[in-house]
Amino acid sequence: DARSSFLYCNATDRLWVSWPLSSQRVRERLERKPRVRDLPLELGKVARLIQAGGNGLPCRGQVTEALQGKPVLIEIPADIGRLQQERPQSALEWREATRWAFTRSMEAGYLVEDFYEQTRGAARAGAYLLSKVKIEDVRDPLRLTRRTVLQK
Repeated sequence: DARSSFLYCNATDRLWVSWPLSSQRVRERLERKPRVRDLPLELGKVARLIQAGGNGLPCRGQVTEALQGKPVLIEIPADIGRLQQERPQSALEWREATRWAFTRSMEAGYLVEDFYEQTRGAARAGAYLLSKVKIEDVRDPLRLTRRTVLQK
């Protein structure tokens, strides 16, 4: 049963995404070898909408200061499944905090550009990199053409 998943204990969020697979950006990313997984040093000073506090709980950044056109990061726990099993209230707080951050940033015209892993001391975490971009810069022209044809 799908509802036996730990994700249903505190509910779960889903994003509808479009992947412009034929875009120049995707082609460039696929050609880049090896894939960079660790957060590059130059992104270490990027504003964080959500980051792990000293107690392991999410800390919200100042959205009005962060969403000014510059890239932002949204941190997530390395193992949400384990967190859900060991500290369900903390997992719920992470879900609510990341929902807030993604909603606010997308409302401000940001898109998820990349995902990295990072280490702070002995703790490992993930970080989504979001950038403000013009939607026409990432659309797949073929997908738009197909949609236009289907609407006629």
